Amino acid sequence: EESIPCYDRALANNPDDAYALFYKGRSMDGLCQHDQASEFITKARKLDHSLALKNDKIEFKLGFDFEVLYGEEEILNARNMLFDSLRPHATKTGRASLGYRGGSELSMLAYSADADIWWNTNDEDRHGCHPDRTRYWNCFGAGEPRWKVSNNITVELNFPNHGVNRRISGSMVKDRKSNIYLAHDGNVTPSKITDWTNYTPILVDDGRKEPRTMILVTPVTGPSVLDNIAKFVHSVDRFKKGL
Repeated sequence: EESIPCYDRALANNPDDAYALFYKGRSMDGLCQHDQASEFITKARKLDHSLALKNDKIEFKLGFDFEVLYGEEEILNARNMLFDSLRPHATKTGRASLGYRGGSELSMLAYSADADIWWNTNDEDRHGCHPDRTRYWNCFGAGEPRWKVSNNITVELNFPNHGVNRRISGSMVKDRKSNIYLAHDGNVTPSKITDWTNYTPILVDDGRKEPRTMILVTPVTGPSVLDNIAKFVHSVDRFKKGL
């Protein structure tokens, strides 16, 4: 709301200011004034073709259904909600070692016998990401962890602790109703999984010129969180085993 008068002043001096038109439209879109926003965006793109959002030679119209969370506090709150949703389903918890390329780390793990997956809890970083890290490290594995030896990680569902970082596979995103989800770009080390036939790709607005294509893993709250994450983890596990 506060930005729109600024763009109006710029447009009063130059009605064909493409950037003022574009970002006024973006602001109006954020206020759910989608039809009016589309008029400003369309005019801006006609004046400056670089403002057209393109991906794989397909031009997408204004009105992405999802937007990334940027703020450090809102991302932390979303992560805490996610793990609070998982916590009641843990049937066993304990410390175990997680092996990764270049080393290992002792972490608090939780296991759900019903879903047959484990995850590293957020009990030790509930109040913020380690200052030396730019991401939240969220590890998941299929089956019960081996409590006295090192465990292999099936998949990491990491996301930045603030801002945008497309080198990190995950993001916390919200829809137009401010429902928050964990999303992933589908790239899983050491191989890249590109065939997610059971998932519908979404376009995510993260402020870049081109949208980011991702898949929704789960909402951060609700009764389906464990099942959704288990589905994702077991899918990756089967893929890595060649099943």
